[in-house]
Amino acid sequence: MIISVLFVFCGQSKTSVESIDTLYIYHNIGEVKSYYSADEETQVNTYFSIDSLDRAVLYYCVNSLYPTSTFVIENKFSSYFVVNRNKLVVKYAGDNHLYCIDSSSKITGVLELDLGMENNEPYVLAAMQYAYYIPVAQDSGLLYSSRFLMSYNNYKKNKDIRLRRFSQPVITEFTLNKERLTAHRGIGHYPLSHLSVDSTYSHYWFWTALNKDLDIVAAYFFLDSLYVVHRNNTQDRYPLKSKYQHHVNETIDPNESNNYNYLAEKACESTSYMYLRYDAYRDLYYVVVSKAMPYENEDGTHNNAADKPWSLIILDSKFNQKAEIDMPKHLSKHELMIIPEGLAVKDPTRSDNNKSCFIIYNVNL
Repeated sequence: MIISVLFVFCGQSKTSVESIDTLYIYHNIGEVKSYYSADEETQVNTYFSIDSLDRAVLYYCVNSLYPTSTFVIENKFSSYFVVNRNKLVVKYAGDNHLYCIDSSSKITGVLELDLGMENNEPYVLAAMQYAYYIPVAQDSGLLYSSRFLMSYNNYKKNKDIRLRRFSQPVITEFTLNKERLTAHRGIGHYPLSHLSVDSTYSHYWFWTALNKDLDIVAAYFFLDSLYVVHRNNTQDRYPLKSKYQHHVNETIDPNESNNYNYLAEKACESTSYMYLRYDAYRDLYYVVVSKAMPYENEDGTHNNAADKPWSLIILDSKFNQKAEIDMPKHLSKHELMIIPEGLAVKDPTRSDNNKSCFIIYNVNL
């Protein structure tokens, strides 16, 4: 195994990220998530693969890259959310019901859906794959889900609609029991930039993380701040600034919001913040920085924003930015998981259709 150490000096402190191990998952995996689970009271990783019968399989991994439980989804699905190691909720494509699936992959019940203040069921459900479940009593709890707004018709072009929607809360709180999923209230608010009549930052999704205090932390694609939403409906803002961001990102021209080449160019040539992760073992936060690069090459070919070089910002439990570390370009910024040993980053050059290779980095502040 090749050992590599990346150092960053911050004042008198030294941060190192050292590769200490290589682990293989013997599936070609995707849709990787890593988060603090209030139900498990520790870190959970989830990911999908496709089995030999062309079924989607969700792997639920506690303190590991390897599964504690698995859920086989028999039919094509349009949205889902994970409750805990024993329960997955799925909406199948073309079916308006929410099905509860246990870890033996049996359907154990059907949830009634009461959106309350919400008014667009498909987008509400689509957002729930980014939800966090907090148990309250046996067989019941709270579900905190990001608002999924960017796909509303004429939403990006209509200033009045943007202002109206972004005046609403950023997080929806649901109550969940055996029979029903009910929208309860909204908490938090969008950044002021979203409320500007000239803003189209709304075109981009944002990333969230739940911490041990059960705060929801949000990072926005083009904004140099972290936002912390507390369950008492207060919100704090903390600076987030990459050393590679040399100017304020421009907003998107709403008249070009359906122009793929325009959007691809903006995505390539802007520094952006992605894949916020909370590390429950070390009480740290990681934010991927996707560095700006030219969209068009000298030979007229175009670069893909998915291939941009990247770095990793590390913040402590008080949201102080401790370091920014340049990561090897060949590693995937899209697939990061957290285990007791450190940060697991996928190496696509050593992965194939039958296996996924992860390099384990030990983070020392």
